[in-house]
Amino acid sequence: MSDIMHIDVGEISIYVLIVNDRIESFDSVLKSKNTGPGLHYHTKMDENFYITEGKVEVTKGDQKIIATLGTAARIPRLTHHRFHSMESPERLLVTFIPGGGQVQYLYELGELMKSGASWRDGIGALQEMYDVHPL
Repeated sequence: MSDIMHIDVGEISIYVLIVNDRIESFDSVLKSKNTGPGLHYHTKMDENFYITEGKVEVTKGDQKIIATLGTAARIPRLTHHRFHSMESPERLLVTFIPGGGQVQYLYELGELMKSGASWRDGIGALQEMYDVHPL
């Protein structure tokens, strides 16, 4: 995997697989239990998950899905969603269609988290800039 861009965002290791204006796809490793983003939505992108290792709880609107190896979930834009690990480690393929600058968002988010920045210090503004709307 040395040719693949790697980004650490807290307890999530992200390996960038595909990036263009039509699609962005990541191999994501959730390193510890209860790891994952909070409830949020996107206005311009659909998000898709495919579980390749472990057990992940996916929230899609009012529905909770216990996803295991081979489970796929499509999250249409404007749908409130989140995912988090139920065990550890878990691995999932996360794909955004169309691509929406998520590589840059994840890189900048990882750097802000490493710096210990608070929401006021820019994380909330960063999310807004990259079509990530927390609830």
